[in-house]
Amino acid sequence: MNRLYAVESAFSVTGATADHRLPLRSELVKPFLLALEAQLQPNQAAPASPALADPKVQNFLTALAGDLNQNRGRSVVAVGSRQPAEVHALAARINALLGNDSTVVYTADP
Repeated sequence: MNRLYAVESAFSVTGATADHRLPLRSELVKPFLLALEAQLQPNQAAPASPALADPKVQNFLTALAGDLNQNRGRSVVAVGSRQPAEVHALAARINALLGNDSTVVYTADP
């Protein structure tokens, strides 16, 4: 079964069709991904971020991490083109951690 999670700062077609959508300010995407990475790795502390302490965000994060852990090697973590390079690198690091070598293909930016 395919499942789509969307974390976005503005409504989009992707978010509208997502199974789970979390509205989050754009500058919080990096802390969110850092917290996700921490949940995917045992014994790694999540970064402290008051904005991510909201129970709604924590529940979303827990559900997402659970699904990603159950589907290692068969999932994709992607970020929008407007995110900075460091956020794209973080998503690539999470994909590598999940073993998504066969599901992620990198191409030149058009």
